[in-house]
Amino acid sequence: MPASAPGELMQIDSTPLDVLVRLDDGIAEKAELTAMVDIATRSITAAVLRPTTKAADASALLARSVTPETMRPGWPEALRMSRSVLPDRRLLPLDERLEHAAARPVIVPETIVCDHGKVFISNNFRASCR
Repeated sequence: MPASAPGELMQIDSTPLDVLVRLDDGIAEKAELTAMVDIATRSITAAVLRPTTKAADASALLARSVTPETMRPGWPEALRMSRSVLPDRRLLPLDERLEHAAARPVIVPETIVCDHGKVFISNNFRASCR
């Protein structure tokens, strides 16, 4: 397959992990990792660790991939978008949130590849993609 441009092709998938996590109710249960990956750069644009992945989790991953990450208190200045090699000043007219953003890529997919799991073909996730 030829290399794609960033954001052209992304993949989303879930995998069960062989670890136990303690849930809010105190019960220990296995967890599932769901991640969205930009195929061209092999960047993980978003990930979530949940007992069971729901369509809302997949939609949240998509939203995180296309939304600038705001700098948080305590993060070093070196993590600012303005300190990266990305052309942040040219991008500011497109999204003013980039002025206070961390240097995490914002990638808008053209195509999302999935394994046709019920979470990824749900009406909720398809609506989020639209």
